[in-house]
Amino acid sequence: MKKLFILILCIFSQFLSSQVKQLPPGHPDRSATMDLKKGFATPPKGYGEVPFYWWMGDTLTRKHLTYHLDQMAAKKVTSLQVNYAHSDKGGVSYGLTFPSRPALFTEEWWDLFGWFMGEAKKRNMTVSLSDYTLGVGQGSYVDDALKENPELTGAELKFESDTIQGNYEKACHENLLSLYAYQLGADNIIIENSGIDLTKNFTDNKIQWQSPEGKWIVTQVYSAAKKPSLDPMHPLSGKSYVKHFFQRFEDRFPEQSKGGLNFFFSDELNFNLHGCIWNSIFRDEFRKRKGYDVIPYLAALFTHIGSITPKIRLDYNDVMVSLSEENFFIPVYQWHEDRNLIYGCDHGGRGRDVSEFGDYFRTQRWNQAPGCDQPNFSKDIIKNKVASSIAHLYERPRVWLEGFHSSKWDSNTANVTDAIFANFAMGQNLLSLHGFFYSTVGGWWEWAPPCNHTHMPYWEQMGPLLECSERLSYVLSQGYHRADIAILYPVEPVVAGYGNDAVEKAFSLGDFLYKKGIDFDFMDYQSLDKATVKNGKLHISGEEFKVLIIPSMKAIRHSSLEKALKFKQNGGIIINLGDLPEATEKKGLNDTRVNTLLDKLFKTSGNNVFIATDNKEILHILDSHLTRDFRITSREDKQDEPYIMHRKIAGKELYAVYNVPKDTECFFRATGGIELWDPWTGTFREISASSITDEGTCIRMPLNKQDMHIFVFDPDRKATISAPVEHKVKETIVLDGEWAFELKPTLDNRFGDFHWPATPEILGAYIYKARYLQSSKATDGWQSPSFDDDGWTSKTFTFAPRFMLLEATPELTEELIFSNLPGKSEGIIAGNKEYRWKPYEFSWRWGVENDYGHQGWHGLKATVHDEFIRLGEFKQEFRETQRVENPSGNKNYYLYSNVLAPEAGTYQLSLGELKPAAVYINGKQIEDLSGSILLKEGLNEIVLHYDTFGVTWCVIRKQGDTPRIIKEATAEKPLATNFRGDRSILPFDIRQTQEATYGQYRFKSAPGLDKFVFSAFGKPEVWVDGKACLLDIKRKRPDGCITYEATIPNPNKRVSTVAIRIEEEWGNTGGAAIDGPIRQICGEGLIAAGDWSQIEGISTYSGGAWYRKNIQLKDIANNQRVHLNLGKVISTAEVWINGKKVGLKLTAPWQFDITDHVKTGDNKIEVLIHNTAANYYLSVPTQYRGKTTAGLLGTVSIDITENR
Repeated sequence: MKKLFILILCIFSQFLSSQVKQLPPGHPDRSATMDLKKGFATPPKGYGEVPFYWWMGDTLTRKHLTYHLDQMAAKKVTSLQVNYAHSDKGGVSYGLTFPSRPALFTEEWWDLFGWFMGEAKKRNMTVSLSDYTLGVGQGSYVDDALKENPELTGAELKFESDTIQGNYEKACHENLLSLYAYQLGADNIIIENSGIDLTKNFTDNKIQWQSPEGKWIVTQVYSAAKKPSLDPMHPLSGKSYVKHFFQRFEDRFPEQSKGGLNFFFSDELNFNLHGCIWNSIFRDEFRKRKGYDVIPYLAALFTHIGSITPKIRLDYNDVMVSLSEENFFIPVYQWHEDRNLIYGCDHGGRGRDVSEFGDYFRTQRWNQAPGCDQPNFSKDIIKNKVASSIAHLYERPRVWLEGFHSSKWDSNTANVTDAIFANFAMGQNLLSLHGFFYSTVGGWWEWAPPCNHTHMPYWEQMGPLLECSERLSYVLSQGYHRADIAILYPVEPVVAGYGNDAVEKAFSLGDFLYKKGIDFDFMDYQSLDKATVKNGKLHISGEEFKVLIIPSMKAIRHSSLEKALKFKQNGGIIINLGDLPEATEKKGLNDTRVNTLLDKLFKTSGNNVFIATDNKEILHILDSHLTRDFRITSREDKQDEPYIMHRKIAGKELYAVYNVPKDTECFFRATGGIELWDPWTGTFREISASSITDEGTCIRMPLNKQDMHIFVFDPDRKATISAPVEHKVKETIVLDGEWAFELKPTLDNRFGDFHWPATPEILGAYIYKARYLQSSKATDGWQSPSFDDDGWTSKTFTFAPRFMLLEATPELTEELIFSNLPGKSEGIIAGNKEYRWKPYEFSWRWGVENDYGHQGWHGLKATVHDEFIRLGEFKQEFRETQRVENPSGNKNYYLYSNVLAPEAGTYQLSLGELKPAAVYINGKQIEDLSGSILLKEGLNEIVLHYDTFGVTWCVIRKQGDTPRIIKEATAEKPLATNFRGDRSILPFDIRQTQEATYGQYRFKSAPGLDKFVFSAFGKPEVWVDGKACLLDIKRKRPDGCITYEATIPNPNKRVSTVAIRIEEEWGNTGGAAIDGPIRQICGEGLIAAGDWSQIEGISTYSGGAWYRKNIQLKDIANNQRVHLNLGKVISTAEVWINGKKVGLKLTAPWQFDITDHVKTGDNKIEVLIHNTAANYYLSVPTQYRGKTTAGLLGTVSIDITENR
C-alpha cells in the first residue's frame, strides 16, 4: 500500500510539474529543471519567424492569401503580422496610409481578416496587425479616439523671454502658467535666487512692470495645445488606445481570437508631441509626488535659473514619465499580458535617443518584446543592447529584431544568415524579416525591399535557415543572460541639460568593449535601485554584474550614488568614465550630501573604484581586476570581431559565439563537460577542450566563422582534453571546363508578381533588350555568330525613338528651326554653341525608360505616369525622378516628329498640363491649341516648342474620336500609360518617308535554347546561329501585334546567336517593333563555372539552375575524406552525388563532405544553385536592385584529405 501511495504521489508530482511548464507561446522557461535539449531539437510554439506581411499592391483575395498561408506554414512561420505602408502625401506622422482593397477596417476587411485568422489558426499560426502608419493624424484609430474624446489631445510647454531694463509692457500668451523675472549678472547669467513672480503685475492678459536696477530677463511659460496629438499622460490615453485598436480584434472575434491573435507590434510610436508636455492634472500630480509646486520653477525647464535647475528638470521628467507609464504604456502592456500575448516595438530613436518619451528605458520596459530594426544588414550593438538590456533587467520574454529592410533585391542567404546570427548573438531572439509582400505587381511594387520570402528565387531553400533561427530564438530566450558589466544608461545628464557627452561616452564604450569580446548590459537607475548587493555582485532579475560603469554622468539619481557606494563596500568594481557626477534630484547642484557620497566613493581607500579617461584605460582596468568571461587567446595580427552571448540555463552555461574562424583558440570562464549544439539540425555532440585551468576552459573553434557555435558546459560532468585532428590535403582535383546546365525556374507568376498581368507560368529566362540596327536592306552576313555588332545600339523592347529632341537651347527663331530640322541638319548653332538633335525614346506602355516619375517612399508603387514627354535635367530623388532646370539656364526644348494621317481632315491635339509654347504642323504654327488642326493625307510634320522644363504629354486623334483601347492593354493597367493600346491615336515616327525600313536585332541566348516566344509589330524573320527558323503564330491582337514561337531546328547546347529581322511598321521602330520581353524555352545546355549575369541570355534570370558533371575517382583510403569545394556561390547550393542528396548550404564555406556518397570510378556530381532576385530586377527600374552576380562562381574542386 505504501509503495502504491508513493507511486501515485510521483505520478501526481510529474503531472503538476508538466502543468507548471505549460508556458504561453513564445515565453521562455527560466526554471532550473527545464529540458533545454528537447526544446532545442524541436522548439515549442512561438519561436518561429514573424514576418512583416505587407497587405498592399493588389486586391486581397482568399485564393492569394491561402497560397501565402500554405507557403508560410511549410516553413514553420509562427505568426503573420499584417502591415500597411504610407504614401508621401497628407498625414502627420507619415504620409497617409495607402488605400487597400478592401479598405482597412471596413466590414469587408473585417470579414476577410476573420477568415484569414481562422485559416492561419488551422495551420498553427497566429496573426496580428502592426500600428505602423495608423497613428496620430493618419485618419485611423488614434484619430477616432481623439474624436471620441478631444481631451486626449496633448499640449506642449512653450517658453518665451525678453531681456529688459526699466519699464516693461507686453501682451502675454494664453494658457500662461508661469511669469517670472530673473536678474542677470555681469556675465548675463541668471543670479541665484533672484526670481520675482510677476503674476501680480498681470492684468487683462498684459504684463506691466518696472524692473529694479540692472538687467533682467522676463520669462513666460505657457501651454499650447497641439492638434492633432495624443497625450500619454491623460488617464484615459492607454485605455482609449486599447479600445480603438487591440480590443476591436477581440470584440470582433471573441472566440476565434483566443489562440488566433499574437505578436502585435508598435512601429515608430509618435504622439506628435515634442519637448516638455503638459495637461490639466500635471500640476497636482507633481505636487503629490514631489511635495512642492512646479509652477514657480517652470522656467528652469528652458533656462538655467541656478543650482536648483537640474533638480527641477529631473523631477519634472520623472513625473512626466511616470504619468505616461501609468496612463498609457502600462495599460497597453497589461492588455497583452492579461492574454499572454507578446507585444513588440521598434520606436524612433531605438534607444539611441535616451530621452525619447522622457526616458526610453523606462517607457519601453512596457513591452513583452522590446526591440529595434537593423536595416541594410546592420549590426548596431547599441540598439540591440538597449532593447535586450530592458528585456534582461525586467524579465521580458523576448527581444524583437526587425530585419533587414532596404537591404535590396540582391540580398542573398549568406547575407541574411550573417545578419541573423550576429544580431542574435548581440541579444535579439525574435525574428521579423521586414519583407513579405502580398504582391509586387509585375515587380513594380516594393517597400524598402527585398521581400525575403516568396518573391526570392531561393525561397524553397529558406526552410533550413528559418528552422535554424527558430532554434536560436528558443535557446537564446531561455534562462538568464550573463555579463560582468553594467553601464548606467545616461538619461539623467540629457534631461538635466548637460548635452550628449554622457550618451556618446556610454555608447562608444559599449561598442568598444563588445568588439573586444566583452559583453555588457545597460542599466537604468530604477534597476540599479532595485538590485541587491551580494558577494561583490549586483543581482537583479536573475542577472549578475561584477562591474558598474558610470559614463560621464554630471547628473545622476541620488539613489544610484547610494547603491554604487554600497556596491563598492561589498567588493564590487566601480569605474567612472570622464566627468564625475555633480547634481542629483535631491537638491540639484552644490549638494553637500552628493559631495559626501562622491568622497566616500572615489576618495576613500580601496582597490575596486577607478576614474578612467578613455575606453582603453577601462579595458586595462578590467583585465587587471577581472578574468574575462570570453577571450580569443590565439595570437593573430588581425582578428575578426567576435559576437558573443552567455546565458545561464537550468544550471548549465551556454555560450553563443559567432564570426570566429575555425581553429581559433578561445577561453571561456566555465568548466564542465562540453557539448556543441547545431542550430541547423537540432543535434548535439561532445567536444574536447584544448586546455583547462582553475579559471575556465580553452577550446579550439571546431566550425567555420560563418557558423554559430553553441557551446553548453555541464558542471556535473568533466571535460576531456585532446588535440584536434589535423587534416592534410593530399590531392586537389580542379573541376574546370564545362558543366551540363539546366534552368530550374522558381518565380511563380500566377499572381502577376513578376510579369503583369498574371500568367500561369514559372518565370524562366527572358530577353528584355537586344542590339539593333535600322537599315533599308539587309546587312551582309549580319545573321552569323561571328558578325561584329559592337557598333549597334542597345534597344529595350517597347521603346522607340518617336521624337527628335533639341534640348536646353536659347529661344530660336522659326527660320532657324525650320532650316535646320532633322534630315536637313544634325543640329543648330546658336550663341557660338552647337545644339544637336538627339533621338527621344519612350514606350507607350512604360513611358521614358528609367524615368518613372513620382512613386513615393521606399521604392516603386506600381505607378506608370502618362507624361511621356519629360524635359529638363534628369534628377533622381529618393521618392521620384524629376526634371529640373538645365545647369545652362536655357529652358527651350524642341521636339520633332511625323504622324501618318489615314485621310485629310480635321484632327485634335490632346495635351498634358504643361502646354507647348508653340505647335507647328507642316511648318505652320497652330494658333489655337485647344481647337482643331488640319492634317493632309499621309505624312505630316510636327514640331513642338516648350519654353520651360517639366513633364507632359501630347497625342493626336481624329476630331471627335475618343480613346479606343484594346482589352489586352486594359489588362496591363496600372502598369501602362493610358495611351497604351489606344487605336485612336496617330503614332509618332521620326522617319520622314514611308519607304520600308528593317529593324535588325541580335542577342546571345541562354545555353541550350530550344525555342523562344516573342510578340512583334511587322513581319519578322528569325535566324539562330545563322540558320533560319520556322515561326508558328500563337496569338493575334487587334492592334496588329502577333505572337510567334520560333523553333530551333538543331539546338546548340552552348550560347546561341539569335538574329531577328522585322519590317518596321509606322510608329513601331527600334525596340517598339518587339512588344515585350522574349521568353526563352531551354533544354540542357553547357556552361563554364562563373557569373551567369555576364551571359546575355540569362543575365536577367532569377531562379534555380542545375550544374552537372561526371568525374573519375580512384580508391579512397579509410583515413581519407573527400570534399567538394564549390569556391564561391550566390546564393544557395544543394549538392547531389550519384543521385543522392548530400546537403544544402545557404552560406560559405561552400564545402561538402561527399566521402560517403562517392565510389571508385565514375561519379555524377549535381549542384543546384539559386541566385537572388537582383537579376530579374534588371528589367525593372528599381533603386533597390543591388549587385547581380549569380551562379556557381567557382573555382570548383575535389579535395582529398587525410588525418594526421
